Amino acid sequence: MNESIKIVEKDPEAGYVLFELRDDKKTFQGQMELVRVKDDEERRATRVLVKLVDRPSYMEEGLLERLGDKLREELGDPPAPPPPPPPPPREDRKDGAEGGEKAPPEKK
Repeated sequence: MNESIKIVEKDPEAGYVLFELRDDKKTFQGQMELVRVKDDEERRATRVLVKLVDRPSYMEEGLLERLGDKLREELGDPPAPPPPPPPPPREDRKDGAEGGEKAPPEKK
C-alpha cells in the first residue's frame, strides 16, 4: 500500500482533524476525533475515532494500529496503572472494639 495523509483542517480545542488519504492515485476524505474518557480504573484517557469515507472499516482499523505503533515508538509504552489505594484504617471505637466489631459485654 502506498498511502499518504494530508491534513486539511484541525481544531485542537474541539479535538478533531480532517484529512485526505491518498492511496494508489485515489484520494479519500477522512476524519479523526480525540475524545476525553476515563478508563476502567477511572484514570483520564483519550479515545481516538477514525472515519474514512468510501473505504472499508479494516482500513480505519489499520490506520489506528499504525498510529498506535507510531505513538509507542516516539513516546514509549503508556505508564503502568497506579497501585490500588490502601484500605481505609480501622477506627477504634469508644467502647474498646475495633471498627465493625461489637465489644464484649462488661462483667460485673
